[in-house]
Amino acid sequence: MSRQIARHFWRLLAQAGFLPRAFEAVALHSDELGIEAFLEYFDPQRFLPLVQAGLLSEETFARACASSERFLESPHHLIIMLWLMAYGEKPSS
Repeated sequence: MSRQIARHFWRLLAQAGFLPRAFEAVALHSDELGIEAFLEYFDPQRFLPLVQAGLLSEETFARACASSERFLESPHHLIIMLWLMAYGEKPSS
């Protein structure tokens, strides 16, 4: 699956006959949902396969791990994620 499929959603919805179409942004933040809701996205361990494949140096990976630890230990940590949505309704035939 293409990680960039969202760039084409508007056109795909139009080609499939969806009306009306809309595009919205939704902001989520850790003060509302808790830091736990975002941990999987900020876990540096997800980059371990890049280290194993030689695409990311162990030194850079170690710095990312230390930085993540410092961030999560901070009493002032905050994560804000922006999710983009394209949607529409397919008319009945």
